[in-house]
Amino acid sequence: MKIMLLSFKRINSSDFPEINEARPSLEVRRIAALALARSLLAEQGIISHEQAKKVEIHRLKSGKPFLKSSQALEQVLPSISISHSGFWVGCFLSDKESPSGLDIEDITLYRPYKKLSEYAFFREENQFVSEAGQLGFYQLWTAKEAIAKCNGKGLSYALKIDLGFQLKNLLSNNETIVNIKNEDYHLYQQIVDNSLIMTLATKKSRP
Repeated sequence: MKIMLLSFKRINSSDFPEINEARPSLEVRRIAALALARSLLAEQGIISHEQAKKVEIHRLKSGKPFLKSSQALEQVLPSISISHSGFWVGCFLSDKESPSGLDIEDITLYRPYKKLSEYAFFREENQFVSEAGQLGFYQLWTAKEAIAKCNGKGLSYALKIDLGFQLKNLLSNNETIVNIKNEDYHLYQQIVDNSLIMTLATKKSRP
């Protein structure tokens, strides 16, 4: 069975009365991500509800998350990618043989995107942002993060990725294929609830 499951949740005070008004704590976001993962596993019939209650999210030294439970379940547990922004948390489950990464950004939150672009992006990418505006910035930013997560890497790796003008097609059809260091990645982007942009990156295998 090919596994590709995606879900989002907005963290609210009814679930977490103690959440900070400005931003949920890391602990709250991790609890919300675990609840989301367990729900996906059970509702999609990958494992039972009782088995899902025993699943935990662990992390490698690099920070890359993975699902862990009893040895009997290790073979059926998929890969996981997690992202959170503001009060949103997202979770993507996929086959272990299909490296994938998810990144989300709450586009309703203020960020000095022009200054961030000038600081973190390459020349061609800055030109892309100047033409596409804030949406262009988030398209590039989430794409870089998703590709980095796909490789089990962090922000420092993401900032070394030069996408140039490879993402222009995203403005018209929400998906494209980019090549980074001779590796092909399928990128899919979507606006969720008019307030969230998400990018999924999946590494394409060569024939």
